[in-house]
Amino acid sequence: MADPERIVTAADLEALTAQERNELVDASVVLSWDDVPEPFRSEIQAMARHLGDQRRTRA
Repeated sequence: MADPERIVTAADLEALTAQERNELVDASVVLSWDDVPEPFRSEIQAMARHLGDQRRTRA
């Protein structure tokens, strides 16, 4: 997995080859909640619950 603390800028991406950009994106994809660090995981789950609640109240 890519370094979650590293912020990749547009300048960083421009300096990479197309293959390197693809590899960076692929390495950044999370396939399991177990790979998402806390507290970010809990924040995302809470936001998803909140958005679901909002959607249900509008329907």
